[in-house]
Amino acid sequence: MVSKEQYEHLCKLALDEEYKTTISAVMVEKALIFLENRANSKEEYFQLLATLNLLNAAIKRKEYKNQILYGTLKRRVSYLLIHLSNRQIDKMGITFFINPDENCAYIEVFEFQFSFHNIMITEALNQFTNSPKNIIVPWKGIRLQRIAGELFDLAFQINKVE
Repeated sequence: MVSKEQYEHLCKLALDEEYKTTISAVMVEKALIFLENRANSKEEYFQLLATLNLLNAAIKRKEYKNQILYGTLKRRVSYLLIHLSNRQIDKMGITFFINPDENCAYIEVFEFQFSFHNIMITEALNQFTNSPKNIIVPWKGIRLQRIAGELFDLAFQINKVE
């Protein structure tokens, strides 16, 4: 569970355009290993989303560019989106939608709204996008890559997975 204070603190950091998150080599290594895991609970989805967010932020830094492949990230995001479209995640307190106009998927867990742009729309995702389950809501405007390191740490603290 993420407390209201933790959420508000991280959102404040994310809104600070001068703030630069810490991403270490150890975090990237842990994220690359964890990327292969499957999620079955709200906490595990949060971990997986924080992992993808961290890697997506890290790939933009020169020190990690050769360690992370966009193709790997895109495939894992597609797999996750297909998985989410087939589950009743609303019972877990997770919301998910695809905005076809933006070619972007949004997944909200513990009030954090993760977004993934330029997603690969498979037939399964196309069916979901055109279904009544795809309820589009406004983006909250919080850029989570700005706090990728902090979100990653938080995700593993709340589930106590090492």
